[in-house]
Order: sequence, then C-alpha cells, then structure tokens
Amino acid sequence: MRPDLEVVLLEPMLRRTEWLTEVVETLGLTNARVLRGRAQDVAGAIDADAVTCRAVAALDKLLAWSAPLLRREGRLVALKGERAPEELDLAKLALRKLGYVDAQVRQAASIDGIEPTHVVLATWEGTRVR
Repeated sequence: MRPDLEVVLLEPMLRRTEWLTEVVETLGLTNARVLRGRAQDVAGAIDADAVTCRAVAALDKLLAWSAPLLRREGRLVALKGERAPEELDLAKLALRKLGYVDAQVRQAASIDGIEPTHVVLATWEGTRVR
C-alpha cells in the first residue's frame, strides 16, 4: 500500500523469517526486507521513522529496545492490551530516562465485533538521560 516507504520486518525466529521472506517475495514487495534478530541485535543499524511492536514485553522494555532503532522524533507504536494506560503510567520514569516525549494511549478500531486494541504512541526526542 505504501511503496514510498522502506519496511524492515524484524523477527528472531527462523521459521517466521522464512515465512515472512516467502510472503515478501510472493507479493513482490520491493520496499520490504526481512531481518532475523532482535531489536538489541540491530541497534544502530536501523534508523527508523517509526517502530511498531506487539505486546511481547512490558512497556518499559519495549521503550528501551525501540529507542536505539528510532531517528530523532521517531515514533514508537506499541500494540498493547486493555491495561495499556496502567503500563504507560508505570513506565513514566523509563519514558523520561530514555528520551521519549508525548506518550499516549489510543484505541485502534478493528473489524466489526472485535474489541478495539490499545496502542501506546510515544515520540523519541533523540536524547537519553544518563
């Protein structure tokens, strides 16, 4: 849908990267590439406008893993559950320490009959408090 964007699909499991690679090739997605690894493995090698992630860990961990992948004023988009507001509240210290600003929870509609998902949006300002 967005051939003007470069998309990097980062996945640590071999079978999933093989499947993602097959899908990218089958669909002829010339602007998408699949990397096998974790965010920590590619820190500094990816300079993204946005990082999206699913609820694989507590928000404070997702913030820490994502910051090194973001360019200045990049956005983290973390798909979380209905406890996202509480997680965001618990992660206030990590947000500040890691250099995130303007963090908020939004609801994202899904298909009819399915509860909306909760998404944490946070902007990384490009500096970290040591």
